[in-house]
Amino acid sequence: MAENSPVFRYAISLLNDVIQGLLYLHSQNVVHGDLCGRNILIDGQQAYLTDFGLAAFVELDTSIKTSTRKGSTRWMAPELLLPNVYHPGLPFRQTPASDVWAFGCVCCEVRSFTSEGQIPFVDMSDGGIILALSGVDAGTVPYKIKPCDKAGIPMPEQLWELVTWCFKLDGAERPAVNVIANIISEMKQKDWFSSDFAPGRSKTTFPVQPQSSGSTSVPAR
Repeated sequence: MAENSPVFRYAISLLNDVIQGLLYLHSQNVVHGDLCGRNILIDGQQAYLTDFGLAAFVELDTSIKTSTRKGSTRWMAPELLLPNVYHPGLPFRQTPASDVWAFGCVCCEVRSFTSEGQIPFVDMSDGGIILALSGVDAGTVPYKIKPCDKAGIPMPEQLWELVTWCFKLDGAERPAVNVIANIISEMKQKDWFSSDFAPGRSKTTFPVQPQSSGSTSVPAR
């Protein structure tokens, strides 16, 4: 993919595969725990989730059966890196909301072909990320500007707005996976050259449906 900057229609199709895989996991009360570009395989025209070494079951009380803090630091949600800051008094836990933060990073990875898949927080060290997030600054996000492809075409505004929603520091304010899946599916059906995706388009108003810490239901098909 680094050698072949795909058209947006193909990129959004890959993201649709990823979010459908995540939707299925969450419907089974499972969080992936280590979602990032290198854990997504492409076979032909389809993307598949892989590497479930950190996957965990969501218990009925919405807690997660894990105490490990292993994972890909740059893709980890703030509450995983600094649980005492973002969830004081609560144990370390991976949740559907932390998978959503990682999905936002993956969206930008797919689009960052000018740097062959730019990693989150590219201008910071791991220690710098921890220090920045410890200040609970809403401006501390994995990607501060829209990623562009090799032709210099920026990520469409609607997808960028979805990404920034995924990067809410408070996990409860992030979108549920079924909401993301509906938005991505809608984008897949549209012509991305239309006014809906134009850089100057007015800001999208997404439905208010915070990501819960428990399982996410699958919409009726």
